[in-house]
Amino acid sequence: MWKRWMGWVMVFGLVWMGLWAAPAQAQTATFPCTQQEAQAVFLQLQTQGHVTLVATEDRINGCLARYRAQWERQGIRDLRVDFRPDGVVVYVRRGWMSLAVNVRPYVQDGRLYAEITSVRGGFLPVPRSLWGDYDDRMKQALERAYRTQPLLQALEVRNLALDDNGFRLELAWRR
Repeated sequence: MWKRWMGWVMVFGLVWMGLWAAPAQAQTATFPCTQQEAQAVFLQLQTQGHVTLVATEDRINGCLARYRAQWERQGIRDLRVDFRPDGVVVYVRRGWMSLAVNVRPYVQDGRLYAEITSVRGGFLPVPRSLWGDYDDRMKQALERAYRTQPLLQALEVRNLALDDNGFRLELAWRR
């Protein structure tokens, strides 16, 4: 009887060690829209050490629509995104003005950044002299967040992949 029990203990131990020693693969998670979803992704990241966030264009636009009332209080209407392999186009209307802002996200030194590459007002291009300051302010805000937010300091962005339907963002804890 004890030999049988010992056999099961050894099998369990070998399986456990095999699972523990096996290389961990990044688990995927859907881009969070709510605080509860963000907490679940954070817990997954905390327990696994890494996670791949997957977001489709529909998911992001659904998240933006969920918070429509907050945008409208600021005078912003029709906020949506359109993914492209080389970046993201953010469409927004404020008052009578309709803008399309082309943003190119990129990873540098394990951090996610973004730069505005062009802006159109309706069908007309907007000169950089009118929006270049916003690009600079966005970069400064990201740098400030990376300096002051402990969670952002602890995260490492390993990869970002864009396509016509969304993105994949690989995150890990810094070692």
